[in-house]
Amino acid sequence: MALNPFFLQGTSAEQRLVQDLINEQLKMFGVEVTYIPRKFVNTTSIIQEVQSSKFDDNFAIEAYLNNYEGYSGTGDVLTKFGMSLRDEVTLTISRERFEDFIAPFMASDDYLLSTRPREGDLVYFPLGQRLFEVKFVEHEDPFYQLGKNYVYQLKCELFEYEDEVIDTSIDTIDTQVDDEGYIQELQLVGVGRTATAVASINTGYIRTIFLNNDGSGFTSTPVVSISTSPSGSIGDNATAVAFTTERAGVRSVEKILMTNAGANYTSAPIITLSGGGGIGAAATCSVETSFLNICSKSRYWIFTSTYCYYF
Repeated sequence: MALNPFFLQGTSAEQRLVQDLINEQLKMFGVEVTYIPRKFVNTTSIIQEVQSSKFDDNFAIEAYLNNYEGYSGTGDVLTKFGMSLRDEVTLTISRERFEDFIAPFMASDDYLLSTRPREGDLVYFPLGQRLFEVKFVEHEDPFYQLGKNYVYQLKCELFEYEDEVIDTSIDTIDTQVDDEGYIQELQLVGVGRTATAVASINTGYIRTIFLNNDGSGFTSTPVVSISTSPSGSIGDNATAVAFTTERAGVRSVEKILMTNAGANYTSAPIITLSGGGGIGAAATCSVETSFLNICSKSRYWIFTSTYCYYF
């Protein structure tokens, strides 16, 4: 054995005593903050970049304010977009208190890490009524007293809101973004031309497509084909696209969306769904040979192929 066996480098009783003293000092000279863990709602599948997140849990814990003389960081900086607040704060929390009173409630799939404070989580600092984001967690300062670490040091920066959902059920926290945030309104002035459109009135268009059978076994989206219009004009031919969905391992047609209702159909055209590797999908449609046009003062005109009615 390399070490002297007659001198202990730290017993469990000594470590327990140090941890109890630290917990007592934090409760006496610390400040109660609210720890708000981050939940990842959506991440990219390639590099696991966080696209959206939310904060809907809160835990009260005592913390010691290391920079008691004031906020650290670069302070308030005037930029071309306005005033930028870059305050920082360092908080010390008990390792044991976090592991006993916060970590057990975070042991779920909603959190990627629950055994220690995580970078990206929020801390509400009540003295300044501000939200800070944890940027770095130092767990080795003080450095292994009696062979063990007892605290976490949270190095935090002022939180900059993006598109996160903050719903902790604590009004003083949930309203910070609305009350304390800075919203810059930009008026965009562009040079362009007024858009114009020409309306045309047609009859014999497809009113509704009914999906009679959604089929099964599709490996890709089928092609929707609609018989041509009797007028012979390409612009009068109706077109549509299909959308598929998968339920219980079976992929079928979910719906059919018209991209062109067509015109001058005298009877319901034939709709076929081909390709996609599936079978059994079928659809029909209804054709509108007259239409209703709403004019000013709630007056109505009904046009048919022969007559025009007004009421």
